[in-house]
Amino acid sequence: MIFRIYAKFHALSFAYKHEHPDSFQEITKDLVDIRVCKHKQNDIRCLEAAYLAAIGNLDADIIKTFMNIDFKETVANARQYNGSYSCLTHVDYRLCNLMFKYDKTSNNALENVKLINFQLTCASTPVHDLSTIFYTHAGKTDMDKLDCYLRIYYNSFSEFLQELGGDPQQIYPCAVLIEEWKIYSAGAIAIGVAFWIQKLLDENELSSITSQEDPTKIKFWTPKISETREGQIFQKRATDICKHAVEYGIF
Repeated sequence: MIFRIYAKFHALSFAYKHEHPDSFQEITKDLVDIRVCKHKQNDIRCLEAAYLAAIGNLDADIIKTFMNIDFKETVANARQYNGSYSCLTHVDYRLCNLMFKYDKTSNNALENVKLINFQLTCASTPVHDLSTIFYTHAGKTDMDKLDCYLRIYYNSFSEFLQELGGDPQQIYPCAVLIEEWKIYSAGAIAIGVAFWIQKLLDENELSSITSQEDPTKIKFWTPKISETREGQIFQKRATDICKHAVEYGIF
């Protein structure tokens, strides 16, 4: 359902851009994509950490691929969108920036999702929204079904765009979505690795660390992160995401 709500958000933006290109340019010209200017070094370290944690479980061909990767260039290319298919993007990937409605009469089944918190909105590729929400929460089973999720997204996107009078294959072809995923999702994988490190930390310890002054925070934070990276759960997660990234053509 999250991919479906992003599909409608992106379709609305593409439709407006197609009908009012000058107005869209005026609206978006001063919006800054913080991914381009922040946390590049952290992304590089996260990708390297995932590779080092997974190396003992990777096939020789995948290891060879990683040895030939320029992480700095990969992150830079993934963050800076240089294509022709930009739209307004949400950017905020944490679930606290989405509002979920559950049907209490139907076993609390998820009924609807709304996007909130648009202070980071900028013009970019839909892949930045989709890949970040995906890699920060998806497990191996989800990664194995990525094509299925992309079909769900594009079907919803196409349906809503047609309701708005647009031609999906002209405005944002499905082939472009798949191709751009392979170029622009590497940064999301790095964010996903960092996010999983945080999720594997003990909640009480994490709360205690974040409430302390910076020097004390760093003193306790560094060994905890190292311990988490060396754990079996993170190593399996790193292995899954590294294999997926190579097999899907992202790296």
